[in-house]
Amino acid sequence: MIVSVGNDSIIGSDLAYWLATLNKDPHTKAIVVIGQRISQVDSIIAYKKNHADKKPIVVYLVGLKAPQTKIYQDAVTIITNHLSTSIPVVNRDRQTATELRKIGLKIAKSPSEITQLIKKALAKNS
Repeated sequence: MIVSVGNDSIIGSDLAYWLATLNKDPHTKAIVVIGQRISQVDSIIAYKKNHADKKPIVVYLVGLKAPQTKIYQDAVTIITNHLSTSIPVVNRDRQTATELRKIGLKIAKSPSEITQLIKKALAKNS
């Protein structure tokens, strides 16, 4: 089941709603969260704390391995902030991955690793 594509989600729902819904669904064995930016990390952390032994979650952060040294913003932003170059990057994706690993979630390094991580998690829960 796909519940969100891109930045558009189903009206009236958010990640916390879908995690709870998928947790209750008897046919759902595992949950995969894929995103370039996962803004609702707190929802995933809360789910994991409340349902640690239930259904495993595997996360794939798209672009996590992409080199990021600077944010290339428009010239107006650079000028208005009195900068001579772009604003240095604070890599929030890597911070997100670190937060999720700390609570025991598996982060897939590539799309092909998602299946392997799900199989391992399901075997462990059996």
